[in-house]
Amino acid sequence: MLCYLSFVSVVFSVLSLYAPALSQTDAQPSATAQSASDGMVLVPGGEFAMGCNESVDSECEDDEKPQRQVSVPTFQIDRTEVTVEAYRQCVNARGCSTPQADTTGRGSCNWPLSGREKHPINCINWNQAEAYCAWVRKRLPTEVEWEKAARGTEGRVYPSGESWDITKANVAEAYDGFKDTAPVGSFPEGASPYGALDMAGNVWEWTADWYRNGETRMLRGGSWVDLPRRARTSRRLGSRPDSVLDDVGVRCAR
Repeated sequence: MLCYLSFVSVVFSVLSLYAPALSQTDAQPSATAQSASDGMVLVPGGEFAMGCNESVDSECEDDEKPQRQVSVPTFQIDRTEVTVEAYRQCVNARGCSTPQADTTGRGSCNWPLSGREKHPINCINWNQAEAYCAWVRKRLPTEVEWEKAARGTEGRVYPSGESWDITKANVAEAYDGFKDTAPVGSFPEGASPYGALDMAGNVWEWTADWYRNGETRMLRGGSWVDLPRRARTSRRLGSRPDSVLDDVGVRCAR
């Protein structure tokens, strides 16, 4: 009997040595690991300064003021704008409708153009953007979430910092060799504090919120068409939900 008890004691001692490793292996991945695995970045919850800070930003618009403290829960947001390639998968699976034809006359809708699979999907309306995010089991970010992901808790004027740098975003003044949109992630030095890319320039991004209730939906981020002042983290713009523009795309949140 004593021998049996001694044997059991030894077995439990050995198992206890491996218990931590086993529990770590079986545990669910952290939020950070999940975000890295599916192209998202983690934005911790808490307060941040939302709106334009007139003491450091001379471009403040009336609808960006006043700057105030806003709290938001932890969330994740796509590291990049949704690409043509990703949106095409949704269309092929019949989860999304085909983007409409170019209505601007500039020939810059990426869907029918060859070699644009890594460019952001554009020329989609708000409903198409919402449908895509739902298809990938995500959602459109709120305006508050979008702004925190872009500027962090430091109240940055631009995602990359306080000062404008033409090498860090695809806007009209960049002279970067791109006729219109650029492949997503082409400006890694322009990353936001949480690692989100192209939150300034490339394409405006649909959000979940209304700008004018019942009339226009909120766009954020500026685009390849715009001058830097429209790519500031506090800049707001509304567009009709059914509008189809070659400088508007989407990124999703969760």
